[in-house]
Amino acid sequence: MVNIAEQNAGADDMVRAHITPDPETPTPEQDPPVQPPPSEVPPSEVPPVSEPTAPPPPIKAV
Repeated sequence: MVNIAEQNAGADDMVRAHITPDPETPTPEQDPPVQPPPSEVPPSEVPPVSEPTAPPPPIKAV
């Protein structure tokens, strides 16, 4: 009978062996894609800032 811990370790090794780095994904050595600064986001894409409101009243159990 095989030990459960050995089965789990073997499964993890198999999963890791089949994962290959995506050539289009930047590796830690490469610079990540540059994100545009927030000031360049068009106003239509900026979510509206809602005014702080009072919390809803507590729901009473019936």
